[in-house]
Amino acid sequence: MNPSHRQWCAVRTLGSVCLLVAAALTSARLEQFLDIGGVTSSTFHQAVLAMRLAFVVAGSWFLLRRPRVNWPGLAIGAATMALTILIGGLCVQKIARVTPIVSGWRSYAPKYERNELLFRGRPICYDGADFVVVLLGDSQVEATTLPFEQMPEQRLEHHLRKSHPRARVFSVGARGYGQDQQLLVLREYFARFRADLVVLWQTPGNDICNNLFPTHMPANGAPKPTFRLVDGKLAGPSEPMGQPIPQSPIKLVALCQRTLAPERYYRRDDHWERYLPRPYSALPAWEGEVNHAWQRVWDVEKVRSENLDNEKTGWAMELVPPSPRMCYGIELTRRLLAEIRTTARSHGSEFVVFRAALPEDAAADGGEEVYDFRGKYYRASKRQMELNINAVNRDVGALAIPVKMKDWRISPVDAHLNIAANDQVMGDLAAALRPTIARLAAREEETCRDARCTKAGKCRLTSR
Repeated sequence: MNPSHRQWCAVRTLGSVCLLVAAALTSARLEQFLDIGGVTSSTFHQAVLAMRLAFVVAGSWFLLRRPRVNWPGLAIGAATMALTILIGGLCVQKIARVTPIVSGWRSYAPKYERNELLFRGRPICYDGADFVVVLLGDSQVEATTLPFEQMPEQRLEHHLRKSHPRARVFSVGARGYGQDQQLLVLREYFARFRADLVVLWQTPGNDICNNLFPTHMPANGAPKPTFRLVDGKLAGPSEPMGQPIPQSPIKLVALCQRTLAPERYYRRDDHWERYLPRPYSALPAWEGEVNHAWQRVWDVEKVRSENLDNEKTGWAMELVPPSPRMCYGIELTRRLLAEIRTTARSHGSEFVVFRAALPEDAAADGGEEVYDFRGKYYRASKRQMELNINAVNRDVGALAIPVKMKDWRISPVDAHLNIAANDQVMGDLAAALRPTIARLAAREEETCRDARCTKAGKCRLTSR
């Protein structure tokens, strides 16, 4: 083979390699290599496109122009580039500090609004004669949209003190909490403090999907400890609250993951699927009447956290018939509630569950409708949601506190209770708790008599 032919073969090989790299270098493959998935940054996708175009131009130039290549110079340039990347990576590995992302979260309220467990609320401070109530829950308990003095803990305490002046109420919970994180933080509470009564504010619309997945909304969101059922028994959590999530030991890769897809590179939801039964199967087509409410949330309100494909959405509670995944989620949530009750009772506390029953739920006729959402059709009803709630609570007997006002929302796009509705619900809850507190009072007074306790005011639960 003469030198000119060898030169042409080498140039043709180089051009072909450039074109192959351009074909292989896609955003999806780079996401898979970095284990990030679902990058939405337009800058990232534009950079990948620019690199592909550069390789196409280079490959075409080599094949069409057949330039004479200075191979020693090319080898030196490639070696220099590789050495620069290696030295840069070593410097990043030595100097850079990649802040770990931990499993679970607390309140993001200002520090001066957080208690000792880092949840929004007043300091956890009581004396031996106080009747202590723990208000356990999620964003309804945290109530970041309400003024601090109008928080549920303060309004519930205000109403309880009308009949029990020594009542003290403290908040334990944050946005996005399911019963899994509620159980873990209640254990933390009892490791440091006592309580006479644990009141769990249930949010049936999203509690089950919060319990099913190891991340917050939307898909592959902030990581959290998660339980699962193994042979019908509760297993877990996946990791303790506050434990760092494993990341690449190569800091340069970890920084790319954090920069391109913060909180999403773990793909935890995808990995967790192996533990979950199959989700609901949408109707392939529908010729009858269609309710467009769900699609309107997507199109008009621009809510992007509803995922009906894997049932990571509050709408899944209404799907008819319940999928194997929903049945599993109901049983998982029921077991978590039972474990919370066991934890409370093992520390001498009574346990009560309640939910705020919304006026539109009471007004719904419960009939089945078909909803369209992103080209698929789903059969759903409010009655199915009530059946699922009853199945979750069949062991704990949850209270349903009706919201008695029409304008109860913070805003059209914020479905938390506003100041007036929150005060009404806390007032009615206090009234509903009086029989429980009276029973506890009678039991404690009897205990005091058995112990020949004669000191006035010894029993915490008496109203005097």
